[in-house]
Amino acid sequence: MLVPRSKVKVAIAQILLDEGFIQGYEVTDERPQPNIRVWLKYDEKRKPILTNLKRVSKPGRRVYKGRRELPWVLSGMGL
Repeated sequence: MLVPRSKVKVAIAQILLDEGFIQGYEVTDERPQPNIRVWLKYDEKRKPILTNLKRVSKPGRRVYKGRRELPWVLSGMGL
């Protein structure tokens, strides 16, 4: 998967790699826009490791919450 590079996206990719959700990533120096190439991770049955993702805040509807207001994910076992 290719996405345009930004410092925030590189930091998110590093967190996902550290937590074991992706297989790896690399930052390319292509012009005019550098990209991030991300390799997704699958289990032995070829099912994706990342599941049940839900986007709450959207460009037309921003949702802001404090850290204490965020719900637990998988009873505290998720990120």
